[in-house]
Amino acid sequence: MSVLWEGQTCQLGYTVLFKLVDRLSRRPNQFVTFDQLLHDVWNGDSRSPDTIRSAVRNLRQKLTDAGMNRLAAAIQGQAGRYGLILNNGD
Repeated sequence: MSVLWEGQTCQLGYTVLFKLVDRLSRRPNQFVTFDQLLHDVWNGDSRSPDTIRSAVRNLRQKLTDAGMNRLAAAIQGQAGRYGLILNNGD
């Protein structure tokens, strides 16, 4: 399973990172709470917020390594929530 963005491809396989980017991309420009991410990405498993932060950090790094800097930067966090914020009012 891959992310395709502006002519670039990032292979993620069927991993937590793919599930995370898939979940965030379902509602671009909206933030998703940690609880909702745990439910949707980690199937409700009890995890710490550090688990989510680590996964986001790893996802951003993989996207950056694949030349998707703009997409990596669009994954933004805010007070216990993350979102794929593609439209910053620019």
